[in-house]
Amino acid sequence: MRYAEDGDVSVRSEAAEPGVTETSKRLCAGLRLKINGGKSGVKRARDSRYLGYGFWAARGIVRHCVSREALKVMKERVRRITSRNGGRSLEEMAKELDAYLSGWEEYFRPAEVKAAF
Repeated sequence: MRYAEDGDVSVRSEAAEPGVTETSKRLCAGLRLKINGGKSGVKRARDSRYLGYGFWAARGIVRHCVSREALKVMKERVRRITSRNGGRSLEEMAKELDAYLSGWEEYFRPAEVKAAF
């Protein structure tokens, strides 16, 4: 038995949930994957978090943004990198910070945000 690693299915209403759940189970069974019932459930898009992304609705359209948790983790990592207690030169610190923020920016590029800070 294999498990699907990460997946997220959103529905417009709670009434649609049973049908989507059954369809998901049937499709996963065909692939010999098992859905973890403890982690599965229905929630509003704005309450969902998935792989660091959060979701919000505007004029009936669900959009994705950087989740608050991901922003918090990023800011904490930047504080750790730029700490004055690191015993590194300014150039080494700038190089590490550039590598981290470049990767972070690239990962969250699809997010629809005007300003994150």
